Amino acid sequence: MVRKKATVKRTRKKTAKKGVAKTSKKVLVAKKTTKGTIKKSAARTVKKTVRKALAKSFPIQEYEQTIAKARTELGKAHVKAVDQCQKPVEKLQTQLNRFLVKQKAQRDKKVAATERAAEKGTQGAKNQAASAREALRIVNEKIKEIRADLNVAKLALNSAQSAQKKFVALEKSLTKFERDWIKASRPKRKIRRRTHKAVAEEAMEETSAPTAEEKTVVTTESENLTQEASTGT
Repeated sequence: MVRKKATVKRTRKKTAKKGVAKTSKKVLVAKKTTKGTIKKSAARTVKKTVRKALAKSFPIQEYEQTIAKARTELGKAHVKAVDQCQKPVEKLQTQLNRFLVKQKAQRDKKVAATERAAEKGTQGAKNQAASAREALRIVNEKIKEIRADLNVAKLALNSAQSAQKKFVALEKSLTKFERDWIKASRPKRKIRRRTHKAVAEEAMEETSAPTAEEKTVVTTESENLTQEASTGT
């Protein structure tokens, strides 16, 4: 009976020591975390102060902001230029279509007037044929003018569209470069690759290692043996 009481007391002492060790470990972990947060906050404040100092001495951020603003305004200007060049092209195209219809009708009138003049041979018929030819000539001249203006407008539209395409391509390449630069500048994490051999060795160690209950049983048995040896002596 005396031996059992002694073993119970010793196990209680051990559990108490374990509890004290756990609490001390928790306190150390909490201290480390608080120190880490303090260090991070201090580093952030230092970075902010450095950025402010750099902004005061070298206004790089202001230049970058102005460049970004100019890029957005330039994109809007390209869209506006394309729209402005598209409007006269559409307007001239509608005029050309309308005059082409007039040209066809005027040709039919000219053919009919020349046929009547040839059949009748009167002066009135001849005058009608001459007026029909003059009207057709005026329509043809107007069509030539509209086509010339339309070619100029189409050239302006093509140049505006090509400039817009170039700007869009540059913007895409710049955004890709910035994205790749951010990825490359990030700190790389070291990946620990575990081989099958290492995993098998760890599993064998875990299975061969004694549990907490086995450890307590072994310690109690060793203590009992020492007590018996001491009482026997």
